[in-house]
Amino acid sequence: GAIAGTLLAVGVVVNNSILLIHEKQRCRGLGIHGLRSWVQVYRNKMRTVMITSLTTMGGLLPLILFGTNEFWTDLAIVVIWGLGTSLTLILLLMGIWEKERSHVARVVPRHPCGADMEASF
Repeated sequence: GAIAGTLLAVGVVVNNSILLIHEKQRCRGLGIHGLRSWVQVYRNKMRTVMITSLTTMGGLLPLILFGTNEFWTDLAIVVIWGLGTSLTLILLLMGIWEKERSHVARVVPRHPCGADMEASF
């Protein structure tokens, strides 16, 4: 049950991460960078992430409280702890690794023939 619960929790966490990173890339495309972009991501997508995690956790709670089968109880415990931990980490640490990249020069790969790769796009 614990292995199945781990797989289930990882699936939900990855889905939530994809939502948040996609929104971050959208903000970057609109020219919003740095901490402002993460604030925008929180405003636009955190409700979705929280609803997904909290309803999954709430739906599995009866398996812990009233479950008689060890498999399902273990699955529910692992999923609830995994989603609770990931949700807490997302809320607290989401934008902490954001670095301004304005000072980093953009490296353009060279074509073997010497032409710029950007020119062909």
